[in-house]
Amino acid sequence: MGYYKQNEEAATDTKMKNRTKLMFADELEAMLKTTSMDKIRVTDLCRRCGATPPTFYYYFKDKYDLAAWIYLCDISGAFGDKEPEYSPQRLTDSLELMNLRWSFYKKLFDDKSQNSIVKYGMKYTLKMVDEVMLATTGEKPTPLQMLETKHHTFGIFGLQQEWFSGEINLSAAELAQFLYDHTPGFLKEAFQQYNFRSDEILSNAGTGK
Repeated sequence: MGYYKQNEEAATDTKMKNRTKLMFADELEAMLKTTSMDKIRVTDLCRRCGATPPTFYYYFKDKYDLAAWIYLCDISGAFGDKEPEYSPQRLTDSLELMNLRWSFYKKLFDDKSQNSIVKYGMKYTLKMVDEVMLATTGEKPTPLQMLETKHHTFGIFGLQQEWFSGEINLSAAELAQFLYDHTPGFLKEAFQQYNFRSDEILSNAGTGK
């Protein structure tokens, strides 16, 4: 098989996989309009999609992994495949993308289960910071820097939860500016240099297939 034929087939396969993931994502969002996250079952999600559970589990570990993938899609929309830049505007872009799914995120952040989006987000962020620091400085974060990262990330998720619940009455731009101003200096510097790729961001949720 020729080089171009191989690449054409690989691109088609990727499109089909993304289409399947988006099908599950759209249905999860629809279900969350009337059902809390803890009440949603993968079997019901699959039935509504006309898919089988093995198909779902080929792409995602569980429903929380799917929710994390949706979250990362919005992060990717703001930061992925663009010139390196960490700024209030980029943070505003990500918040505005999330706000388009306001009811989804409100339900998602209300969930307090063992596999909540906060736990997924913390695991993802720590892994991402480890990779970014190694790529931009040649060294992994120090224990103190990781502690600062945890502190900052808990703050981000806590503020996002209150923003979607209406407890924080700020615009996306105002909240983004606050988050930017309170980002640890070493993270700002690293993020300013790092070229985030969409495929790299999204591979951190699901199996990466």
